[in-house]
Amino acid sequence: RRSSDLTNSETPTLTGTWTYISGDVLSVLVANSGNTVSHTYTAGDGHLVANSDNTWTLTIPASDTLPANTYNVTATVTRNSATASDTTSAELVVDTAAPSVEITQISNDSGSSSSDFVTNDNSLIFSGSAETDSNVLITLKDAANNTIFTTTVVASGGVWSIDRNDQTDLPDGHYTLTATATDAAGNSATDVQ
Repeated sequence: RRSSDLTNSETPTLTGTWTYISGDVLSVLVANSGNTVSHTYTAGDGHLVANSDNTWTLTIPASDTLPANTYNVTATVTRNSATASDTTSAELVVDTAAPSVEITQISNDSGSSSSDFVTNDNSLIFSGSAETDSNVLITLKDAANNTIFTTTVVASGGVWSIDRNDQTDLPDGHYTLTATATDAAGNSATDVQ
């Protein structure tokens, strides 16, 4: 039996449980739905370890790299001539794609265009887009690279926003705004204005 895993590692370590009786042989099959990627491991092969507490640990070797996809992880116990396998599927998702993230606007943008990030407003709302449910770390630094503020928000419906209207006004000057989005699998991407 296994629980679901989401990872950005193409050589993840997987764990599960089983009930060991002397003489049992444990094997684990990792395969995508079309079986275009399929690897079988047997306890004691150097990759699959049957632990003494009725758990097992499988470390996918570099030679069996798992590209981004959804995988079935099937644990099978062979006892004499009988076999039993877990019935779950799609337990492992390998996601290596960086999330989308963009700083799209400030309010009010009063420069020569509505998107040049030039403003005469010292108390701003910063907005952007990012992969839904990703954590977005927003950092504003001044021209001397001093951090003015840093905060994390969750992108909801593909957008994020930081309202600084109730904070101390920003002095006139040049600033760098950075937005770094991290998705549930641990992939990250950054946009800078």
